[in-house]
Amino acid sequence: MNQPHYPLLVYGATFAGLGIATAAKDRTLLVERTALVGSEFIASYNPGEDWESPVGTSAAHQLREELLQRNLLSGDGKVHLPAIAPVLFHFIRQNGLNVRMMTEIVDVAARGQGYEVTLFNASGLQRITVDHIIDTTSTCSSTPKLPAPLISKSINAMLHSETSASTPPLPDDDTDVRLVEGLMPGELILKLALDSEDDWTKARTTLHRYWERHFRAFEPWTLAALADAFEIRTDVREKSVDNDGWTWFPSSTPSNLIQSFDAGYRKGSQLYETIISA
Repeated sequence: MNQPHYPLLVYGATFAGLGIATAAKDRTLLVERTALVGSEFIASYNPGEDWESPVGTSAAHQLREELLQRNLLSGDGKVHLPAIAPVLFHFIRQNGLNVRMMTEIVDVAARGQGYEVTLFNASGLQRITVDHIIDTTSTCSSTPKLPAPLISKSINAMLHSETSASTPPLPDDDTDVRLVEGLMPGELILKLALDSEDDWTKARTTLHRYWERHFRAFEPWTLAALADAFEIRTDVREKSVDNDGWTWFPSSTPSNLIQSFDAGYRKGSQLYETIISA
């Protein structure tokens, strides 16, 4: 039986991954190991920054306008992250993107000018062949061989207040914590800086201990939810994993989710015009 072939395999249903798949959708298979989309921003409670920067593609502009119209994003960059995921799932369906959720890469082997990739999901193992691989995850999850240098890493939490309380002041020496206002009243994001080697157990323990020591200073704010993913920043924009055919293109590098989608769409357009359609 012939193996399915795709000119481009994108790993990670990140904002950059969705941008790439949108620009080259008739040549692309996008796989995501979880059931989440845009997790580098949404699941990590990362509201982003530098929202004043313009976007360079009409696709990114349209996504930004949709979030503004749905009252999920304000003109000054305040964002309501939890409600963006349904918008992205609708976007995937509306644009006919070829996406497989809860599917992970378990092996990549060079084959001729491309690669044989082994995928695993609830249906079992499947081997496909591809010409190019782009990994858009924050830590280059498609291979353990490539070090992922980090600028910063944090665990974030959503705080809630029944009233429209003001943002509480932080002590001058509390340099490991930042507070960012969400879009909705009573929505505040707490960001606690971590060491790059901290795992989930240590990160959550550190955050809970911080809250136990300081919760009275935050009243009437309460700890509502912890993020399901780390917020990770890296200065890598693009890095070769294996020659030019396998690339790490981390979606967490741009400063906000629209910039990430914009970077992905530009990358997908470039690939489609110069490589995939050749």
